Amino acid sequence: MECLFCRNAYLYDEVINAYIHLLRNQDNMINRPGGTCYLENTSMTVLMKGDGEEKRNTEDMEDHYPSRGHSQVPRLAERVLSYMQHDMLFLLINIKDTH
Repeated sequence: MECLFCRNAYLYDEVINAYIHLLRNQDNMINRPGGTCYLENTSMTVLMKGDGEEKRNTEDMEDHYPSRGHSQVPRLAERVLSYMQHDMLFLLINIKDTH
């Protein structure tokens, strides 16, 4: 986790997700002064980014969010419902693959 403190280090999704997992276990990171916060992982933000692009590459989506052989809609709907149970949503934004 030392790479988190290196100013110019490239952080891979696995490192960021591990850090988010640690943050989720800290009560003060979830229960904020403005309300509760949901910390999202990098896989979901990649999936959401794909929804906003003009041309969607479904192969990329499979790499980041593999199918279990059935529709992902119920799973995504569950995720959205979990967002609605919180006051804030923390999404990571990776601009031009620079994280």
